[in-house]
Amino acid sequence: MNPFRLCVVLFFFFLLSFPSKTKQDRCFLSRADISVDLPDEKDKIKLFATPKGGATLATQLVFRRLGLLQEARKYDRWIHQYRHNVFEPNQTNRGCAVCQDESWSCIKLVRSPLDRAVSSYFHSVVNHDLLQEPGITRNSTFASFIKVLNCRADKFPRKQDVQPYHFLPQSSDCDKYIQYLLPIEDATLGLERLSELTGVAFDDTGLKSGHYVKTKVNDVKEQSSVDVPGSVLLEYLPGYENYFLNKTVNRMVCCAFFLDLLLYEEACNSSWWGDVLHEGCSQKVEWHRAVCGEWWEEIASQVKRAERPNGPQNKLQEKLKEEKEKIRKARRIARRKQKSKLFSLSNST
Repeated sequence: MNPFRLCVVLFFFFLLSFPSKTKQDRCFLSRADISVDLPDEKDKIKLFATPKGGATLATQLVFRRLGLLQEARKYDRWIHQYRHNVFEPNQTNRGCAVCQDESWSCIKLVRSPLDRAVSSYFHSVVNHDLLQEPGITRNSTFASFIKVLNCRADKFPRKQDVQPYHFLPQSSDCDKYIQYLLPIEDATLGLERLSELTGVAFDDTGLKSGHYVKTKVNDVKEQSSVDVPGSVLLEYLPGYENYFLNKTVNRMVCCAFFLDLLLYEEACNSSWWGDVLHEGCSQKVEWHRAVCGEWWEEIASQVKRAERPNGPQNKLQEKLKEEKEKIRKARRIARRKQKSKLFSLSNST
């Protein structure tokens, strides 16, 4: 290769080494699809949730209301097997379109994004063989897990594979249509209040998520856990606050899940609470601000820029929409050609 061409090639790779403007303008993760969708068709009420964000509680609440809870538990000790294999295939009105119908009431459970980030980390460490993500192993630290999310989360498959939904954001494009956002930290109070507003009661007595990784009582206080391997942390499970004592990691978490932080504040400050005191989520909001407050305005500006009508986030969505339409069009053409071919063969015989 002559010197001129070599210089051109090197200059090209030099330019590629810089992050794109879109990447610079945006450090938060894209909204995910609704992954847990539980309707009561008779009373026209829906519960939405996400894995590690109230999915098990929502499933138990709806199944108990529909008289399916015992059947689901007998079917499999992991209640979501029944939801996946029996309940969902018989569903109609999936998605959030019905939430725009005034005759339907839609509720979404949301969890503290910082708590959920740690819970998602443990899920990924324990189930790394299911996730099959090279950057996540049983010995991954919380810091390395968050780095993988920041680099790779928008590229994880989001089709039938349920695993990525355990750490993808809780926020979705459906949220603007959902009337009631309910923090799970105040679930009992919220369900009582929603019963007054909707006339539909959910009984959460004795319900819990048996597969949550619980923190243990331990003597480790004010010691950062971000650089400790997951296999070690599983032995003593320090409190969630121990994962947010490193500013570099804090900024990455706050940035990655900023849309969820906004969603959680909206849930906690919703007008439907009325005069009901709900201190659980209020305390979480204070903690979120204490951890993320230093970068709050900076990240909020990124969100505002990225989500304006001609911003990179919307351009990305439009591009994906165009690509999907091209695929659908190609499939329609292929089907027509196949039908035409079959018709010609039948006529020739």
